[in-house]
Amino acid sequence: MKYDRINGHDFYNMVVNASNRLLEESDFVNALNVFPVPDGDTGTNMSMTFKAAVKEIENLNSESIGETSKKLAKGALMGARGNSGVILSQILRGISKGLEGKTSVDSVELANAFVEGSKAAYKAVMKPTEGTILSVIRAASEGAIKSNKTDIVELLNEVVLEAKIMLDKTPDLLPALKKAKVVDSGGMGLYIILQGMHDALKDGIKAEIKDIAAGNSTGTNKPSNGNSSGVNDKDSTEENKQPEKEPEKEPEKEPEKEPEKEPEKEPEKEPEKETQDKVENNSENKKEEQLKS
Repeated sequence: MKYDRINGHDFYNMVVNASNRLLEESDFVNALNVFPVPDGDTGTNMSMTFKAAVKEIENLNSESIGETSKKLAKGALMGARGNSGVILSQILRGISKGLEGKTSVDSVELANAFVEGSKAAYKAVMKPTEGTILSVIRAASEGAIKSNKTDIVELLNEVVLEAKIMLDKTPDLLPALKKAKVVDSGGMGLYIILQGMHDALKDGIKAEIKDIAAGNSTGTNKPSNGNSSGVNDKDSTEENKQPEKEPEKEPEKEPEKEPEKEPEKEPEKEPEKETQDKVENNSENKKEEQLKS
């Protein structure tokens, strides 16, 4: 299908399809997480953040792309999980800024919205690191601006291609990725999102929000040449995650009894002084008797 303009309904289908794709691939993205900490939760954090975002617009049914994107950004911000989720929420906030007040947009306006998304993401990080999700959104937005396509489907195709080229370069930008022979997981998550947005428009998908628990995905549709690590994702709290069972306690051992002490022997009494005196008197008496005789 060809789209010279897209409105709120089109945008809804694009982001919901993207959210569903990311949920399905969350385990795949998790497995690629090696930078800066290999905690394996980038896919979960990004998918749960995006899920919170699309839940915010589930019952909106607005023709205005400005209104839809604003609500989407609000949901992402409120539901952001981990550093990658926070950065994703800022990308959506920037895109929303670019679409603000518009009922529909053409390819140029959408390209400018991607640029705003990239700017917001970089501003959200104190020390931006290249070779991460930041590099991928920047490349995607630059690809959108350079494109001369008026068909938004074709524009998004170029955005996806530029994102993939940068994604494949991330190991050259971060030694940790090169050592692990993977690409950035946050960048992979964003690539899956962009691909889902493109496919929804291209195939005319009427998307419905799927309730797949992140971290329990099938991972059946892995993007080609997918390797990845992502931004640090501490502090993740996943919905629908069953609490871990506490390990069974071993029965407490009874304290060992101390060996009974032998009764202390009473010290032997010294011979009484009286006895000693008697012995001395006897010897003196003997001496006197000998002198008399």
